[in-house]
Amino acid sequence: MYLIYILLFFILFFVLFLRTNKLSYRLIVWMHVISFILQFGICLYFKSSSFVTVFNILFICINLFLIISPWSRYQVRLSCVDCKDRFLLFARRYMRPILLVNFVISLVLGVIIYTVFPSAKEFKQDGYLELYETIPYFGNFFRYAYTTQLFGYLAVPVFFNRLVVGDKKEAWWWFIASLSSLVSGIAFFSRANMLSFALVYFFFYLTFRSSLGSRIQRRISRLVKYTTIMIIISFILMSYSRFSRMDYLAERIPRESVVQDITTYYLLYYGGQSFPYSITSLEEYSSEKCLNGSITFYNLYQVLGFFHLIDWDSSDAIEKRAKVMSELSDKFLGYTAGSVYDLGYIGTIIMSFVYWAFVRRMSKARNNANIKSLMYIAILIQIPLNSIFYNIFSSAIMTLLFLLFMTFIHKCFAGLYKLTESFK
Repeated sequence: MYLIYILLFFILFFVLFLRTNKLSYRLIVWMHVISFILQFGICLYFKSSSFVTVFNILFICINLFLIISPWSRYQVRLSCVDCKDRFLLFARRYMRPILLVNFVISLVLGVIIYTVFPSAKEFKQDGYLELYETIPYFGNFFRYAYTTQLFGYLAVPVFFNRLVVGDKKEAWWWFIASLSSLVSGIAFFSRANMLSFALVYFFFYLTFRSSLGSRIQRRISRLVKYTTIMIIISFILMSYSRFSRMDYLAERIPRESVVQDITTYYLLYYGGQSFPYSITSLEEYSSEKCLNGSITFYNLYQVLGFFHLIDWDSSDAIEKRAKVMSELSDKFLGYTAGSVYDLGYIGTIIMSFVYWAFVRRMSKARNNANIKSLMYIAILIQIPLNSIFYNIFSSAIMTLLFLLFMTFIHKCFAGLYKLTESFK
């Protein structure tokens, strides 16, 4: 069975590599290749061996192909960069202040959380719920920051767009605005969010690199390098603080593993677990275990429930997910398995196909260098960059709704301006 498993994924990666040699695209593919190889280094295997197993392997390969392959065609048409993009003027006045407020909120929450909880283990074991009662309005700010933690990604392509047109002062303001996502990842002890932030920045750097001057390239290269080093150090420190005190975890490390140090093993385990666990979880899946969208639309339901527009209890949803997935509920299942448990096999393939079609359409668009299009790309690229961990559609949907709302407001303002002009 493992021979078939390795062969099918070898074919998938080979086909993906053949599509183009663009570095921004190959970043996505190499991420998945490394994650796939890591499972063998940490000796993490699935035990299933049946026709259903082969079907699930094929299903994972098809879905990964659908969310990765369209990025081989993506290329920013830099000749279309508009120095006076109208949506940029609107975003500068109304969207960027929101992102800067998010940055401050996440920073304050981070200081409080790190002061109260010295390790990630205490925080992640629902320790943060204690602060709901001890600090006024902490719960409201915490839920807000958690729901909006990916909004900062919208500022990443704008940062590079402004560098291309030579507006450095404006670019650095957008860089600070983008840090709201990184700070929230650090505040919530989310190593996946920190890694995702670095990957999104690296993706756009590779996308815009050819149009940046040599001097700016050197500066951005240093910025990317130092930011990456900082994130890696934070990543390791978080892992050390979490696992160094768990001596019992040494018993769970396979004897045949070449890595026996607890912290090092679980650092590799972090990046290599999703492929075998996705197979294992899909083997245990049945239609009765479908969560009917409670994961994908979790943050949306949170917001609607907060304003009493629907009857929604997040604790019930979390409890149901833990019951359905049992011991796999705290593991990374990857994009496909997580989607299947939430939407079923048919819902997952439909979602992947719609995503594939939308990215292809964005790639073919003539004016895909305008600010609005780049912000949509910033949302879409998070799906494959996080697919070795989980399906990030839940947070991406909230970012998409925020962008759609801001677009609607912008159109209303533009219509009102035209109306007032017609009366002059």
